[in-house]
Amino acid sequence: MLSRKYKIGHDLVSSFFYSLSYPDATDFSKYSTYIVASLAEKFPQHMTGIIAHEIAHIIAAKGEVKITEEDLLLILKNRIEFLKAKETIAEHYYSYFSEPVSSSIKKWNEMALLPETEREVSEKMIIVDQKQFDALIFEERLPQFREFVRTKLENIKTSF
Repeated sequence: MLSRKYKIGHDLVSSFFYSLSYPDATDFSKYSTYIVASLAEKFPQHMTGIIAHEIAHIIAAKGEVKITEEDLLLILKNRIEFLKAKETIAEHYYSYFSEPVSSSIKKWNEMALLPETEREVSEKMIIVDQKQFDALIFEERLPQFREFVRTKLENIKTSF
């Protein structure tokens, strides 16, 4: 399970990600969906909602792995607000799914926020930070992935 910590003012806030859409290990310009194995084991009835939720994020990004100038500014200003904004944008695409899938997404979103869900998913789980996650996903291609990210950020800098 991926854990990200953010400093908001004087507070340190943690976010846990049970599933996420993230650059593919073999083609960084495309998305893959990464799901914690215990999530599928402990909540198989929610897999439709989990996967559709991630697909909504990919649709919202128009299938492109990118970071916009607005994204970067919001990340630098307040990462939690950035994450909330991304969730809000993805929610607009839930209507693209017919029933019962759209309801499954909403049920999972409610379930994901419960402390019991976090406890069950994280039981006997290794919790990793962003650097560890990237190393696990990209393995020997980690230097190329970092260069990909650096290039994306450089492109934004030159547009300022």
